[in-house]
Amino acid sequence: MTITEKAAYLKGLVEGQGLDPEAGEGKLWRVLSELVGDITAELKALRDDHEDLAESWEEVEEELDFLETVLQEDYDEDFEDYDDDDDDLPYYPFGGDYDEAGEEDEEDEELDEDEDFGVTYEVECPNCGEQITFEDDVLEEGSIYCPACGAVLEFEMTDPDEEEKPEDGE
Repeated sequence: MTITEKAAYLKGLVEGQGLDPEAGEGKLWRVLSELVGDITAELKALRDDHEDLAESWEEVEEELDFLETVLQEDYDEDFEDYDDDDDDLPYYPFGGDYDEAGEEDEEDEELDEDEDFGVTYEVECPNCGEQITFEDDVLEEGSIYCPACGAVLEFEMTDPDEEEKPEDGE
């Protein structure tokens, strides 16, 4: 027996009892049977929506499988056209700037010397001896935690160009 059938059976039992639907116990059973009927209807609607979504998902999966197959075929065809014995420039399917010898232009790979990528420092934790590597922006924060033991390592930044000036009286 399905949930819908059980809800209908309960409603029939309540109506068949001959209780006054507006008084005491009859009212309680009427409201409960209506509640079970409403819950059953909501559950059926959710199941229908779930089935619709499952069908839609299967359609999307089929479309994606088709697109993957088409793209893979195009990719394979592109490499079939390339012949190692050709005197033409080599084929690079993923782009890139290449000169006539088929070598990538070095201008694109070389880093611009004017760009500042920071300085990397390496220190040894005085507590556990772990080597810790960090960039210069950590120095501005003033401290760092050792990832091995959790000890706080504090840094003091001084400008090497500034000379220590003796105070008056020295």
